[in-house]
Amino acid sequence: MQVGEIPHLGSGSRTEVQALCSRVRDDLDAVVSRAVRRIRHELPEYLVVAENEHWEAVHEQLRLRLEAVRYDRPPETADLESAARLARARARQHVQISSLIDAYHISDSEVWNALVRASDEASAPELPRLASRMMDSLHVLSSALTAAHSEVTQSLQGHRITLIHRLVERLTNGVVDDEVRAIAETLRMPATASWQVLVWAPPRSNAEVSFELQRSITGLGAQIICAARGAHLVVLADESSSTAVRAYAESHREGRWGIGMLRQGLDGAAASLEDARLALDAATAPRRVSDFSDNWVLACVAAHRDRLVPLVADLVAVAREHPHLADAVIAHWENSLSLAATAKALNMHANTLTYRLGRWRDLTGLDPRSAPTLLQSWIAAQEARRP
Repeated sequence: MQVGEIPHLGSGSRTEVQALCSRVRDDLDAVVSRAVRRIRHELPEYLVVAENEHWEAVHEQLRLRLEAVRYDRPPETADLESAARLARARARQHVQISSLIDAYHISDSEVWNALVRASDEASAPELPRLASRMMDSLHVLSSALTAAHSEVTQSLQGHRITLIHRLVERLTNGVVDDEVRAIAETLRMPATASWQVLVWAPPRSNAEVSFELQRSITGLGAQIICAARGAHLVVLADESSSTAVRAYAESHREGRWGIGMLRQGLDGAAASLEDARLALDAATAPRRVSDFSDNWVLACVAAHRDRLVPLVADLVAVAREHPHLADAVIAHWENSLSLAATAKALNMHANTLTYRLGRWRDLTGLDPRSAPTLLQSWIAAQEARRP
């Protein structure tokens, strides 16, 4: 016998162990019930499994475990196949492998407790050896569980990525139909939840959306979906996760972000995605993050820039030639035409601001101190900031 190898039972000891296992088998239903109660209490993830299905699975697991102890053998093909079937089923139910293995440990501990309670003077000396055998067997079974669970998880992950890309494609096109609703249900997106969409554009048009960025964002909450769409990254976050995602966007130093409004349901998600796209188009230097709810005027103007830019082309040329004047125009708009507030925002004397606004009027013929013509000046100044 090699060092560390568990010795087999002698004929006398085997008789005692078989008698012990028979006593536990007679009470197996009660052992299974205790194990199921503990698992569902200690591992809430298991509540997705129907209780009767859970009970049957644990009963089969413990029946095989008890048979292995009874006949003093390591896990056989039937044991490993049973464990693999269970692992695949739990993976499809989104039970994590760590929880699955923890559940096996809980069930084994209940079998062990039952063996201890049922032991007598003749069988008690065999308990330490049985404990070693059970621990070694659990290690082998855990390997089988992990391999089978990983197989299904990888397949499900590939399928999930495909569904996410299809969902984002349909939402981008403004389509919310039976297919979209079916995908959302498969992705476990609550139909009545509110969604906020953010769209990120990389700092360079040829840059790729990195997997690390997507992983960082999806780790911020329970209901977050990321998908690369062309050169952009589209992020859908439910209401409970949106604050964390927004904070990430505001702290992220690369590229530009467009943020849509929080809107309810899948139709709301499609609308929020359009918000985010419009806000992103309106994001101009030095602003890296453009929120539709704050910049909806500029976002809507940017959506029709092909129609509007030709009307202000001469003004855009002036703004590009005199960016300090354009900055004064934009600040005047953002500070509600208040000379005092605008001067404070620009950290300049009010007389200097008045001169710059007057200079803009002289060059363009539009007085930025008048509301009707300020809008045209503001549109032109914002267009001049576009990359």
